Amino acid sequence: MGLFSDKGSIGVPPSPPLNELFEFNLKVDGTNYLNSVVNGGDASCGQGTGMVPLDANTHIASEAAGANTIFENYTKRVTCVDSSGTVLVNNVVAITTNVDVNRGDQVVCTFTNTLLAGQLAVKK
Repeated sequence: MGLFSDKGSIGVPPSPPLNELFEFNLKVDGTNYLNSVVNGGDASCGQGTGMVPLDANTHIASEAAGANTIFENYTKRVTCVDSSGTVLVNNVVAITTNVDVNRGDQVVCTFTNTLLAGQLAVKK
């Protein structure tokens, strides 16, 4: 009986580094599973939860604003893909998503946050 024979797993991977100091709280079923817990559990760009073994069932992947982050300043999207490449959640505008994890699955949910920016032109 292998480690994942009766379980699946879900993970929230690192986001690409954006050279920003803003942080996000990443959770699976409401629990923070960060590999490198910093600042009370907040994740900066480049950190993720790693794969979390779970019973086969519907689970929740979520993120929230962490220290120094104003969530309203970002567009928010999530995509979840299983180990066979099947897209389970496709680019949904959300900070929380339900995802079905089947026996033996390895599901990765990626949250993408894009900083909303304004523009300024100076004319004479």
